Amino acid sequence: MKTNQKEILFNIGQKVRIERTKKGLSQEKLAELTDMSIKTLGKIERGQTDFVITNLIAIANALDVEISELFTFTF
Repeated sequence: MKTNQKEILFNIGQKVRIERTKKGLSQEKLAELTDMSIKTLGKIERGQTDFVITNLIAIANALDVEISELFTFTF
């Protein structure tokens, strides 16, 4: 099975958005906690940008989830 990069980025972004809203965090607050700009975080959530793994680690830490949870696309 071929891995579709755009689909994976979109799914990760959706998972970040879901976890963020479950925690009751705004994009602004998560951006602050991860030391990212709101613009960058928004692009990640929309699957519109590639990102470095350190950004994903920072997001997982701020959301208090294992990084592997951001790759679980059961939504």
